[in-house]
Amino acid sequence: MNKKLSALVLATAGVLASTGNASAAQFELSDDQKRLIAALLTAPKSAPGIGIGVPTGFAASSGQMYFSVGGTTTINNKLDGSASVGAGFGDTEKLAMELQLNIISLTNNGQDSGFGEQGSGSIKFSHNVGKTSGVSFGAENIARWGAGLEQVDPSVYLAYTNVQPLSSNPFNPYTLSLTVGVGNERFANVNNGTKDSEIGIFGAAALAVHRQVGLILDYNGNYVSGGLSFVPMKEYPLTVTLSAVNVNGVDAADGGTATGKTEFGGSIGYSFSW
Repeated sequence: MNKKLSALVLATAGVLASTGNASAAQFELSDDQKRLIAALLTAPKSAPGIGIGVPTGFAASSGQMYFSVGGTTTINNKLDGSASVGAGFGDTEKLAMELQLNIISLTNNGQDSGFGEQGSGSIKFSHNVGKTSGVSFGAENIARWGAGLEQVDPSVYLAYTNVQPLSSNPFNPYTLSLTVGVGNERFANVNNGTKDSEIGIFGAAALAVHRQVGLILDYNGNYVSGGLSFVPMKEYPLTVTLSAVNVNGVDAADGGTATGKTEFGGSIGYSFSW
């Protein structure tokens, strides 16, 4: 059954159940209930992103899959592209596992950077905490291929995300998403190209100013990024994110990717359920 139709049926059933043996006239929905149902029926198929370069406390569950492709400018003013595919297994209300495969090289702008010549695999375990929060434990780059990744070690992290509506308007709830986490390797703090410590703290804040538009600011333990994420067509589960990466101009430590200059990037993601 269509998810929006299911939500409508459940909402209506809840109203009818609460009336007991009331008369037919009392079955009429209130204005607030009508607005809620209308908001559910007109909701976009996807939502704006809540992070740019940090993991969140949420993950895909069984029956959910996603694809994304993106690119950033590089120090030699060429475009560097990458792509990802991921799928969920299990129930996030209990424990779900998400597997992700990353193709890091889509362009031929350097040694060993031809299409598919570099890539990695990541894993994440997630559990929903109540209706608005999630906690995850994961590891990035647990499997790697390509000559350019010999010095890249797995990055292990723990992340927590909370999402709160700032408005009671179901058509435009103005949600605020906050993420905080701790991790090693790519999340470790870097100063002048050298790691200050083996463990670092990361975080993100995202404000959905519209059901289809969100503003993002995040810090991955090394550098700050900011961007705009939006759902261009509410009928399709498609999300576009445009960002400025490393706005504070950090130089990466050995094995890192930060160039010391701000880069500009974009990504397109498509998700679906079955």
